[in-house]
Amino acid sequence: MGEVDKSVKILAYHYPETFAEIIFGGKEFEVLESLRQVEVNIPQKRVDYVHRMVLEEEEVILHLEFQLIHKREVPENAFLYNAFLRTKFNLPIISVVIYLDPTKKELPTAFKTKIGGKVFNSFTYQVIKAWEYKEDIRRGKYPGLLPLLVMFEEKDKKEEAIRTERELILKEKDKEKIADLLAVSSVIAARYFSKEFLLKFFREEVELMREATIFQDWFLEAEEKGMEKGMEKGTMKAIQEDIRNILEERFGIVKESILNAVYEIKSVPFLRTILRQSVRVKSPEELKDLIAQR
Repeated sequence: MGEVDKSVKILAYHYPETFAEIIFGGKEFEVLESLRQVEVNIPQKRVDYVHRMVLEEEEVILHLEFQLIHKREVPENAFLYNAFLRTKFNLPIISVVIYLDPTKKELPTAFKTKIGGKVFNSFTYQVIKAWEYKEDIRRGKYPGLLPLLVMFEEKDKKEEAIRTERELILKEKDKEKIADLLAVSSVIAARYFSKEFLLKFFREEVELMREATIFQDWFLEAEEKGMEKGMEKGTMKAIQEDIRNILEERFGIVKESILNAVYEIKSVPFLRTILRQSVRVKSPEELKDLIAQR
């Protein structure tokens, strides 16, 4: 899930009311506390997000787990998290799994102990299919889900979706929330658009987005990958030139086919091996044979 996982946790932090409204269906509630990085001993595994709330005059823990796609272990994890959170807080635990990537597959809502076809125990949990709220999100009803809109649209409507996201996000009054929502929007949209396109699309908001940790992580990671790739290409070129210089120093003019074989090597470790061999071989042709044997 990667960056999407980090992103939706930010939405859960800023907008507990959005998720509670969807889950509790109009029942009266009050958010008391949002708890980050809650660990349960399975061993020391973090749940996605936990809110301490009052639901119809009873204190409860709302436990949210986000899933891009369904994984086989989800029902068992929901059961285990619920049990360990109950032990940790000694409060009723409401466990909810929120799926993000649209699917027509049937999604389980229970973890069952079944032997010989008979169910001996069953733990049920609530499942939310976020894409079913697409029209409400588009209307601005659930600001905490705005950055997800692009995930729910068809390919030819995704650019229109991020325009809608940006327009509605900028209506938010809290500057920190605007920064985080825009950052999450850009990170999720990176599944469908290039970084260059998104930086251009959000050019007027980039400085504001830089304040959001998730955007910093995403942008810096992309920059680092670009730098690493550039450094690797520079290293390859330098070694290739060293091999050419050694061959020409030892044997004079070297056939173009042999030099091409050297320049076609795209592995830095293998180039270093060939560099060492270039001072030992008895002819350029012998070096070419070594390259061909890889």
